Amino acid sequence: MVHQGATAASREPVSRKDAERCAIGALPAELLILIFIFAQPTGRSRRRLRHKAPFEVIPTQVSRRWRRVALAIPQLWNRIDIYSHRSMHWARAYLTRSDGPGTLLDIYVDIYEWEKSRNKKRKSKLPTRRRSVTDVLKGLAILILPQLQRIRGFSIICFSEATCMAILHAILRYVSAPNLRWLRIKFDHFISSMIRRPRGFKILENGSQQLTFLEMDQGDCMPTRSSLRSLTSLHLKNLHGDLHLTYSNIVDILTAPDCLVYLSVEGGISMATWPLHHDRPDFHLRHLKAFRIYNEGTMALSLLMSMSAPQLESLWLDTFTSNFGLLLLSARVSQGLRRRGFPALRYLTLPTMNVSIYTELANIFTTITHLHLPRVDSLQFEMLKPAFRQSWSSLNTLVITSTRDEEMTKMNAFLSNILPERQRQGHPIENLLVEPDHLRIIDKTAAHLRRETKVEIVSVDSYQEPWWIHGKRLTEEI
Repeated sequence: MVHQGATAASREPVSRKDAERCAIGALPAELLILIFIFAQPTGRSRRRLRHKAPFEVIPTQVSRRWRRVALAIPQLWNRIDIYSHRSMHWARAYLTRSDGPGTLLDIYVDIYEWEKSRNKKRKSKLPTRRRSVTDVLKGLAILILPQLQRIRGFSIICFSEATCMAILHAILRYVSAPNLRWLRIKFDHFISSMIRRPRGFKILENGSQQLTFLEMDQGDCMPTRSSLRSLTSLHLKNLHGDLHLTYSNIVDILTAPDCLVYLSVEGGISMATWPLHHDRPDFHLRHLKAFRIYNEGTMALSLLMSMSAPQLESLWLDTFTSNFGLLLLSARVSQGLRRRGFPALRYLTLPTMNVSIYTELANIFTTITHLHLPRVDSLQFEMLKPAFRQSWSSLNTLVITSTRDEEMTKMNAFLSNILPERQRQGHPIENLLVEPDHLRIIDKTAAHLRRETKVEIVSVDSYQEPWWIHGKRLTEEI
C-alpha cells in the first residue's frame, strides 16, 4: 500500500530488478522449490483447461530466476496432457523436464473432441488440413513407448472404438509397465461390426504388477491375469454382445485380483454361456466391499446369483427394464438370493428401479440401514409406501438426490406421511439426506420434517457410503 503523502514517482510500477530484490524474490531456491510443489492444484482443480496456461508454466513467466528454478523441478512437469497432434511438441518438453530420479509420469490422452470434430468434417466432406488419426497414433506411440517404465497413470479417452482399439494395439499390447498404478480407457462411438476383434487379445502382456485401478471400455482387451492381481478397483464398461466374452471369461477377470474391493459393471454380454446358480454361488469375492451394476436386469441378477461376497457393504442396482422384476419375483431367484445372505450389506442404491418390487428387495436385502433413491418421482410415491410400512426394519437413513424441483414438494408430502408412521412402529428414519435445493424447500414449506428426523445435506461427511468416499479419493488422485 502507498502512503497518502507519497510522491507520484513512488507510485510508479516496480521494475523487474526491484522485484528480484523483494522478499519472495530473494527466497533461497530450496524454499521456492517447496512453494512451487505445494502450490500445485489438487483434486478437481488439477483438470486442465485447454486455453489456459497450466500452473507449472506460470512461474516460468515471472522472472528468469523463477524460470530456472521451475524448470529444474521434475515433479512440476510429470503430468502430460495430449489433446491432438499439436500437443506433441510441448509434451516432449515436459518429458525432458520431468526426467529426474524417481519421478513418475501421469499421461492423459484426451483426443475425444479433436477426433469428433475431424469426423464431422469428414462426413460433411469439408476440406481439412488436419492430420489423420493414423498420424496421431504413430506420434503417440513414438512419444509414449519409450516412457512406459516411468508411467504411473495412463488415461486414454477417444471418440471412436476403432481409435481406442488402435491405441491398445500400438502402445499397450506387447509391453510391461512396472510402475503403472492406474489405467483408464474410454470411448464413446461404437462401430463394433466394422472392427475385427481378435480372440484372446491382451494388453500389458509382459506384466504390470502394481496396477490397482482399472477402468476399461474394451472388456475383451484386458490386461493379462498376472497384471490384474493387485487390482483393488475394477470398472468394466460398455459390455455388449459383440465382444468375445463368455461366463468363464468374466469369472476369470473378476477372480484374478487377490483383493478386489470396488467393482462396477456396465452393459452385458451374451447370456447363452451363463449358468444360473440357484443352490450355491460359483465364485467368491471375499474382499469385495462395493458392487455397482448398470444393466437391463438379466446379467445383474445372474452376477448376484453366481457370486458370494461376505464383506459386501454397498450395492447399486441400476436396472431399467421389466426383466429384472419378473426374474426377481420368481421363487427360485428370490430364494437363491436370500441364501446368498450378503450379511454385511448396509447401503442400497436404486437409481432407476421399478418401485413395485421394492418390497421384494426389502425381503431379500434385510440388513439395509441406508437407502438411496436418486431420481424418484411422484408417480412412484404410492408404490413406495408398502416397502416403507412393512419392510426394512433396520433402515435408519434415507437419501434422496437428483429430484426435480416440481417433485420436491410432493416428496415432502410423502415423507410427512411415512416418517411419523415409522416412528410409531418403532423403526424411525433417523436421518434424511437431501441436496441443497431440496433442503431449502423443506425449510420453507415443510419445516415440520425436522421434528420427525435429522435433515442434512448429503455429502461424503454425512453419507459414508463406500462409492461416495471412493469417488472423492479418485478425484483427488487421478
